Amino acid sequence: MRHLIAFILALLSLSVQADTIGLHLGSVHSESGFNNVNIGAYYRADSGTTVGAYCNSESRSTRYPHAKRCQISAYAGYTASAGPVSLTVGVITGYARGTMPMAVPSVEYKGWRVAYIPKVDPKSGAHVLHLMKEF
Repeated sequence: MRHLIAFILALLSLSVQADTIGLHLGSVHSESGFNNVNIGAYYRADSGTTVGAYCNSESRSTRYPHAKRCQISAYAGYTASAGPVSLTVGVITGYARGTMPMAVPSVEYKGWRVAYIPKVDPKSGAHVLHLMKEF
């Protein structure tokens, strides 16, 4: 958790030069048992370069009772936007499946962003709606 807090503070210190600093807040999953408190932060440059980290859905929960309280996932990629709609593509780490590709569409409204994260494995996992606040 200390590493996540340090990462968030480092991102916030970049905000003078950043196009967007965002805070990951929480999620709603289509299946039960996942951690829905997904605190973290991200940085998106004017160029579209995007990096972030958050406590992932495999953090301690009924589905993952022996996991760390905050299982950190980190990601890097590129975000393309057309008005309030964006698509972030890249790679993400920190899940049991290892490093995976990601493609996450989202929409922004008055500084709030909602992302749709599709189910990765048809046999397990969940579809996810994720809430973020942008500055």
